[in-house]
Amino acid sequence: MADTELSSKLYEKASAEQDKFRAWLMDQPPADILNHAVEYAVREDILMEIGALELPDDQARALLASPDTMADIYKTFSKMVDTGHMDVVRESIEDRAETLIQGGILTPPKQEVVELFGVKALFLNERVRQEDVPEGLYRYDLRGSDYDPGDPALVENRVVVNHAGTILAAKPLDIPKEGFLELGDELNFTGDEMTVEEFVGRYANPELAEAAYLVDRSSLLHVREDADGNFGYAVFDKQTKEKTAEGTVTADAVWGEIDPTHDPLAVARDAAVRAAGLDGIEMAQVGLTSLKEFPRSDIYRRSIWEPETLPKDDIRFINSGYEEQFRIPDGGTIQVEYPDRTFSAKCEYIDDYHTYVGSEVYHICQFAEVLERGGGVCRPEPELDAEQAAWKIGWNAYLAVECGAGHWDYHLYDEKFNETKSGELEVVGCSINEVRDMVLFENKLERRSMTPTDHGMLMEKAAMRAQEAQDEKRESVLGQLSALKSSAKGHPAPAPAKKRDEASL
Repeated sequence: MADTELSSKLYEKASAEQDKFRAWLMDQPPADILNHAVEYAVREDILMEIGALELPDDQARALLASPDTMADIYKTFSKMVDTGHMDVVRESIEDRAETLIQGGILTPPKQEVVELFGVKALFLNERVRQEDVPEGLYRYDLRGSDYDPGDPALVENRVVVNHAGTILAAKPLDIPKEGFLELGDELNFTGDEMTVEEFVGRYANPELAEAAYLVDRSSLLHVREDADGNFGYAVFDKQTKEKTAEGTVTADAVWGEIDPTHDPLAVARDAAVRAAGLDGIEMAQVGLTSLKEFPRSDIYRRSIWEPETLPKDDIRFINSGYEEQFRIPDGGTIQVEYPDRTFSAKCEYIDDYHTYVGSEVYHICQFAEVLERGGGVCRPEPELDAEQAAWKIGWNAYLAVECGAGHWDYHLYDEKFNETKSGELEVVGCSINEVRDMVLFENKLERRSMTPTDHGMLMEKAAMRAQEAQDEKRESVLGQLSALKSSAKGHPAPAPAKKRDEASL
C-alpha cells in the first residue's frame, strides 16, 4: 500500500518546482518562452500524473530526494525515442479529415476512364481551360454531329459548336493537318472511374523503376530500369567508393521471376546480387543520393548534369560529429538497436535537418545524440526474405503477417492477444516489410514503433486467448442458465387452470 503522506509531499514538491519554473519562464523574452513551450506543457502533464499516481514508497522517496524532481523527470522524457505523444495529435487530424471526407467536403469528383486510339484518358462533360490542365495530361475536345450534338464523332484541339465532352489524355494524340480525328469505334468507356490526381499518378509520366540498396552492410547496389524494361546495375564498395561490378538484367529474366514477394525491381536486384558474387544475406533500401559522392556512379553524374532527376527528400542520418552514416528514401524505415531492445520506425522527411522518426520530430543531430547517450545505433531496416513474420506495434498492439496462395493474410491483436482485426491483401510483388507497412497505414498505426517478435509464439498466444474467451463465454451462458433455474425453484409455477367441465362437478 502506498504511503499517502509521501505521495502528498512528492506532489507538493513537484508543484512548487513547476510554480518556480513558470515564474522564471514568464520573465523571459517571447522567443525564449516559445522555445520552452513544449517543455512547459510536458511538465504540466508530469505534474498531473504525479498527483494521480500511487507510487510505491521507495520510488516516492527516491523522487523526493532529487534536487529538482520535475527537471529530472523531464530530462528522462526528452531522451525517449518513442513516447507516442504525437499519435494522439496525428489521429485527431486524420479522424477529422475522414469525417470531412465522409461528409462529402473536399472530396474530388471521379471521372470516367476511356481509351481512344490506344491511349488512356479521362472523359469530362464540361469544358476545361488549357491553363487548368494538370501537368502530364493533354486536353482535346470532342465534337458531336449536327444530328446528335451529344454523341462524340470527332476529336479536335478545340471545339466551339456541338461540344460533346473533353478528353484529358495520358499521351498526345496525332491530330492530322485536317485538324480532327474521326472516332468511329475508337472511343471506349472502360467502366473505371478515377479522380484526376489518381489518373495522373497511374497513367501520366510513368517513372522507370530505380533504387539503391545497402548489401551485407559493405556494398552499395544501384539498379535502374531502361525504356525497354531491362535493368542496368552497378555495385560499389562502401568504404573505397570504387565500382566493383556492373551489368544488365534483361526484361525476360525479370518478368519470368515475379512472385507474391518480388516485384520487377526486387527480382532485378536479386539477380544483380548473384551476378556480382555478393552474399546478399542482408539487403536494405537506401536513398539514391547515398551515391552522390561515388565518382563512378550514375548518381554522381546526374547530381551535376541532371539534378532534377534525383530525389530532394532523402533523409540523412549522422553521428553527433555530423559525419553522415547513411540515407534512406522519404517514407523509409530504420532499425534502431539498443543493448536491451531492437525496433523499427518509419521516417518522413521534413527538411534537410529534421525528420519524423515514428511519431516524434527530431533534428538529425539531436537524434544522433539520443542514440549515443543510450548506447544505441541505427541503420536502414533490412528487408525480410520471409513468408511470415510478426511485430509488436507500439506498446499495445501486435501484427502477424503470412503469405497465402496469391495473397497475404494479416491479424491484428491488442496487448492481451485478443484479435481486433484480420483480413487479406491481394497484392503481388511486395515484400513482407511492404505488406506490414500497408496494413499499418490502413489502420492508422504507421507511426508506431515496430518490434520484431516470434510469429509462432504470437499465434499460439492468440489461439490460447481465443480459447479462453470462448470458455469464458460458455461459463457466462451456463451461469445465466443456473441463475434462471435457481430463480425458478424459489418461485414455483402456478397450478394449471382446471377445465370447465371439471370445475362444474
